[in-house]
Amino acid sequence: MGCDIHMAVEVKRGGKWTFADVPVYGNRNYDLFGMLANVHNGHGFAGVVTGEGWPVISEPRGFPADADPETLEHANGDHSASWLLAAEVLDYFKAKHASMKCGVITYAEWTARQEAKRDGAPDAWCGDIKGPNILVLDEPDAKRGATGTHVRVEWKATAAERAEGFIAWMEGVIGWQREHRDGEGAWDYDRADDVRLVFNFDS
Repeated sequence: MGCDIHMAVEVKRGGKWTFADVPVYGNRNYDLFGMLANVHNGHGFAGVVTGEGWPVISEPRGFPADADPETLEHANGDHSASWLLAAEVLDYFKAKHASMKCGVITYAEWTARQEAKRDGAPDAWCGDIKGPNILVLDEPDAKRGATGTHVRVEWKATAAERAEGFIAWMEGVIGWQREHRDGEGAWDYDRADDVRLVFNFDS
């Protein structure tokens, strides 16, 4: 169980928004969902805290009134419908937003990080862990000498780091846009504000 995004891409053709038959981004990335529409922003499944959250491009706007009907067939989730121009998205990542993330690692992994003086994101982590023999320490307590089975750590991340795959996908869409703008039935756009992402989420 979890939350997934359902997305479609539109381009403006002859002054009208039209469904674009391109591969869409569909990975589960709660950091990205928070950035796009304040969905799971700073928390994961079952409300587990994952960090302080991200600045939001826009609260959900609903589906655009002029959306291509075929677009809405693909954005088939059940909540938080919205849309964003590609230009808005690219401008957001150019702004170099950063946020504090948090997660739980084993005490042994934390000790190794301390000995190696490693900062930044751990190689792997979970949002939380519970059990009869589990003791999760906050990192300040671990640094004061407390011992447990796991440690909750924090690190600084950038929006671009946490949405790397999405940015690569966006660049591919803009590349597709440029390749298909010439010839018969040419797309009448030159800018990223002539590409629109329409999306919603499932529960």
